[in-house]
Order: sequence, then C-alpha cells, then structure tokens
Amino acid sequence: MVYTKQDKHGSASKVLNWHHHTFYFRPSTTTETINLGNMTGNTGILFDDVKIQETILHNHDEVNQNGKHIHAHVVAVHQWSSIHASWSFIDPECPIVDYMWAIGYSGYTEGSTEVKGFTSVGLNNFAYNYNISLAHTSVIHITVIATNAAGLRREAHAKDIMVSLKYCTSNCSDIDAQTTEEVSANWEVHDDESGIDVCEWAVGYQPYGNEIQTFKHLSNGVKIISKVFPSSQVSMQMIHVTLRCKNEAGLQSSKSSNGVKISSLSPNTTSAEVQFLPHTLTEYNPRDHYQGDTSSIRVKLTGFEDLTGLDSYLLTFQSHDKSTQISKSIISENQDMSYCLLEGLDISNGNYSASVNAVNKMYLRSSQVSSKIVVSQMSPSLIASKGFSLRNNIVEQFDNNIVWWCKQSVKIEQSYSWLKRILPTKLYQLGDIALYIWLGTCNLTTKTPDSKYINLTSEETSSIEHITKHLENFKKLIAEYPQVKLTFLEIPVYSIKAYNQHQGHTEPLIFRDQDKALAEQIHIVNQEIRNLNQSINTHSPDFSVFLKARSQHRTRSHRDTWEYFNFNLYRDGIHPSQHLAQVWLREIAKRIKIDCWE
Repeated sequence: MVYTKQDKHGSASKVLNWHHHTFYFRPSTTTETINLGNMTGNTGILFDDVKIQETILHNHDEVNQNGKHIHAHVVAVHQWSSIHASWSFIDPECPIVDYMWAIGYSGYTEGSTEVKGFTSVGLNNFAYNYNISLAHTSVIHITVIATNAAGLRREAHAKDIMVSLKYCTSNCSDIDAQTTEEVSANWEVHDDESGIDVCEWAVGYQPYGNEIQTFKHLSNGVKIISKVFPSSQVSMQMIHVTLRCKNEAGLQSSKSSNGVKISSLSPNTTSAEVQFLPHTLTEYNPRDHYQGDTSSIRVKLTGFEDLTGLDSYLLTFQSHDKSTQISKSIISENQDMSYCLLEGLDISNGNYSASVNAVNKMYLRSSQVSSKIVVSQMSPSLIASKGFSLRNNIVEQFDNNIVWWCKQSVKIEQSYSWLKRILPTKLYQLGDIALYIWLGTCNLTTKTPDSKYINLTSEETSSIEHITKHLENFKKLIAEYPQVKLTFLEIPVYSIKAYNQHQGHTEPLIFRDQDKALAEQIHIVNQEIRNLNQSINTHSPDFSVFLKARSQHRTRSHRDTWEYFNFNLYRDGIHPSQHLAQVWLREIAKRIKIDCWE
C-alpha cells in the first residue's frame, strides 16, 4: 500500500512510501484463492513483493521463546507518522473474542502505554494508528492482549522499533533533542537569477559556529547530510549546523539551524515533588495526604528538570493492592509546575499512591517520584445515652458528620445485642465507619421501677466484671468487620447524690458514700477501657478532667488545697450541661479527625 501526503508547501511527495502488511489466514482446503484489491474500487493501490509462507505456532511458555511474534513497522512521511501491527493467536479449546493493543516506549517495562493505551480492535488481527507524531531515534514497542470466551488472556510483544526520519529528501522533521551522536540536517537553497555555485557546511556549539567541524565542501545538488561525531564532542551539548552557499555572481549567504540538544540522560528528579492538593477548602480541612472525596483527585507536579526539555509526564494513580490503576499522560507546558485533575472516579476507601515519570524530548523516562494519600469516607458513629446531650448541642459544621445511636437507660448487654443484630445493615448503608462506644453508666447505677432515684448497683466487683466482659464481646464482634474502626469512650465520673437531689430527694446526703464507691468503680472500668483501646491502637478522651476543680482554705498558720469534681457542670448530676456537652463533643471530634483522616 502506498502513502502520499502533502507537505506544508501544498505539494505531494514524489517518493512512494510502502506499507508492509502481514495478513494471517487459515486455509480450509488444499487450494486457496487470494484476491488483492481495495474495498471501494475507486482508489488506486499498488502491490509489490507479495510472499506466502507458513506460520509456525509458538507456545509462550516454550523454552527459548520470548513471545515477540507481532509484526510491526512505522511509516513516516514529512511530519506525519503511523504505526502498523499484525498478529495471530490460536486457541483450539475456546474461541478468541477480543484483541487489545497498546504502544509504549522501549527500554522500560513491557506493556507500557505512554504513546497509546490499550484499545480494543475486536476480532481484527491487525491494527494501525495514524494520528501520532514520533521523534527521530525514539524506540517504541507494541503489546497485544488476546482474550478468549473464558476470560483468559495471553500477552505478546513486538520487537523494538527504531523510528528513523533521516532518509527523507527535503523538509524533514525538525527535532529539538536526540540521544545519538549522529548529526543530520536538510535544506533547500535557490537562486533563480545566478544559480548556486558552491555550498559548505559546518557544525558548532553556537549558531554559525564551526568548533566541532570547520566548513566542508558539499557536492552539487546535495540537500541532506548526516555525520556521526565522537561522543566526547557532542554529548550533553547544543549542536548547530550552519550552511554557507555562494552563487555564480560570487555573493555569499549563510543560515544556521536553531540547534539540537544531544543527551542520553533521563530527566532529573532530585528536586521533583508530587503533591496531592486539597479540594474545596472548608473550616475543617483534611490533613495532608488525606481526603474524603472519592470522585476526583488533584495532583501537582514540580521540580522535574531536563537539559533537553520535558515533553510530558506519565501519571499512575493506583490503590495499595493495585486493584485500581489509572494511567494518564500530561503534556508539559514549559512551566515549573504542572497540574492534573482526575474526575469522574468511583474509588473506595483505602490507601492510594500517585507515581509520576517525566518524559523528555527523546522520550527517556525519569525515575519514579511518588506520593501517598488515604481516601476515607468513614462516618463516625456514637453509641451512648449521654449522646442526646451532645447531639443537641452541635455548634460546629464538622460534628454533623456524626451518626448518633442513642437510647436512654439502656444497659451494656442490651446495646451489644442490638449492635450485633443491626451492624451488617448499618455498614451496608454507611460504608466504612469509625465506631465510638460510650456505655456503662446504667450498669454501675440502677433505677428501681417504682422509684425515680438511682442507687449503686453493687458495692462488690460484679458490675465491673459484667461491663468488662461485654466490652470484650464488643471487641470480638467488631474484629469480624475490618471496615470498622473501634474506640471505647471512657465513663465520666458522675454523682448519685447530685442526681437524686435534682429529682427532689429530701435527704441527698445519704448518697455521699455511694458517690465515693461509684468514683472508684468508674476509675477501675476506665482502666480496663484504656487497656482495650491500647490493644486496638486507639485511646479515649478523659472526660472527667473537665469536671475537676480546686478549692483552697487559708488559716493564719497554713493553707489547705484540695481537688474535687464540680458536679454543678451537669444538668442533673449525670447529663452534661450545654457548655460541658460542647467541650466533650470537641474532644470526640478531635479523636474522629485522627481516626478518619490521619
């Protein structure tokens, strides 16, 4: 097949560029008829050097077989390039239902997709891409994946293809950088009045310079020249070619190229940084490397450097287990910083990373620079009867994220049974959660059915042992749900005396001894809670510390100071007042931010 394409002056090339095509077929009889032609009948087509040969099938697992059985080649006309590939897979047991192919730069991981990502071509055993620009001396490879009806895949690769543009006759592509020491130039020189007498060319480190090669005579009619120079002369340098021509009248004119940088080094990443950017800023911003948005990712790239200039960046965003993997090519805009926004995502909670390789003008890739981020939409949930007081005193917008599961006068065993029954449904509705359990008050003290007053449930350790047992049960239950982050909240000290006095008891002082025993039991239970939290790598705020007060009594000889709990900060000796509830809620919110965003 012949390609012709108009150049920038509007004229078509007179040189024929042949397209080498390999077509696979499986004969069904001993004789076959092959018809060569076009599909429309009104387009010219030429054929030359047609060969028919037997194809030898290879198993990818055979010894000494590298699996590179894809026929591929590049066609380059002026500043237009195309890549063509053909292949053949056979599965005697299960039919092949799809082929995908991709194009990447060679010298790195096979199967890379920098030039073109994997694209399905259906059942065609050939593919081409003509909407592509390739640089001189760049090396590419092609990967093909065949999928059968059972969903099984087999991957094959083509041999590396060197892109060479030096065999043009005029108007070849101008390149800014290359890896080889071969310096090539092409030109057009006209003098319609006097004609060209002689032309010379030189090579230097600056426009019109001749430090590398002094001016040398060119044969008549030569319009292109190439020469390989020692690496010590041209490596890591900007190279300029100068053409000097004289006409028959003895007048001279010179022209120098804009230069080409020769370097085989990859981009420098010494100062490179990949940074995740926060989304819309609010009063409660996520911490660095954390976000709650699962639909988009913002990334900033900075500090990548290269002598020849950067062509693009290759960004790979993937989950820790690589179940989610997104690759995107970003064009370099000659800026110190570049940005990338990935939208329309539907990613789950988990750990992710963004890895970036810079690609220079020679398509050499830098080492990888990465950054990590935790994506979490965990909804904090609180099980507590005191939660009513906190829920009714929300003043910060962040606290609206809390889901409250509250019930008055509920004992710990009842809460355990309820949570065990309802948790699967709640997790289906909410997704991953941070769960805060705040129980035990109604087990340490008891209200008799025929009375509005409370008493210490037991002066022995039975209540403590009962609470501890069920806290262990909660821990074992939550261990079955890895999507739940559990924290037990400590019990704040409270007062039987103050509560009964608020209920109108005529002799509240009789409960002073019970208050002392209650405070001791709360201290023991909280110690058990601290141990449990430590075992699951978390901890609870100390709510009792906000009730502590200090009093002093001075006499002539000395001054006495003692600490006590100010139960006047409660509404009724148990439930916090508005200001105390807001303080407690602030402490819980701090814990939530640590658990969900750190």
